[in-house]
Amino acid sequence: MSDALSRDYGDCSAFVAEPRHLVVSCINPPFAARPRGEGIATARKVAAYAWDHHPKSKGVEDVTVAFLDRKEADSFIQPRHARARYVFTAAELGAARP
Repeated sequence: MSDALSRDYGDCSAFVAEPRHLVVSCINPPFAARPRGEGIATARKVAAYAWDHHPKSKGVEDVTVAFLDRKEADSFIQPRHARARYVFTAAELGAARP
């Protein structure tokens, strides 16, 4: 799944943090300089893809998408502290899965 995201959104990785939160981090995405409104739309696409494809997404309550620039990545900034950070709840992404 991370490879598929990385093709379009930069160097991406995904993991489940605290059993109920899926976190996707994309380092140095090509669209980082776009206006915030466009970032939200792109982050929603990333979150929806991760929600549908991550093997441990069952039971997840939300998906956080963080777009980190190279400086943030090199400084080991945590996704929760990224300047471009977006959180989508399960309700926003679709019906909860069984």
